[in-house]
Amino acid sequence: MPLRVGLVVILVAQVAFSSIGVGNAVWFVSLLAGVQGVGFALMNSPIATMVSLVAGRDRQSSGLSMNSMAFFLGGGFGTAMLTAILTLRQSASSAINPLYGRDAIPYSDAFLVFTVPLLLALALSLRLPSGEQQFEERRSEPAATPARATAR
Repeated sequence: MPLRVGLVVILVAQVAFSSIGVGNAVWFVSLLAGVQGVGFALMNSPIATMVSLVAGRDRQSSGLSMNSMAFFLGGGFGTAMLTAILTLRQSASSAINPLYGRDAIPYSDAFLVFTVPLLLALALSLRLPSGEQQFEERRSEPAATPARATAR
């Protein structure tokens, strides 16, 4: 549940950035960035928890490492996408977002384009089991017995 709430909060912040945030007062942009940070915080911890549950105890460190790697690769890919969108839309005379009416059109368009992966992530999150289902599945698994040391 917090994962989906976090995605929705980030999505709302992205749409607000694209519609009214870009080119607005610094305090307003900071407020939207803070809202986006809250959404990220609501999303990041449940993802790490889900990765550790899915990977299992024996592969937990590898799963969390791959999660971190995907996070950093996504950051690099996102920066490259932002640069590409800003370059492509540099001479645009009107924004893609019909609600935007200021001068920073390429930035408004970039924030709007970044709502697409958020919508995809939100759709994919609907296929995840709920926390109660995961807890019940873990509870029904037989407990692993620790290996016994052999006496010498």
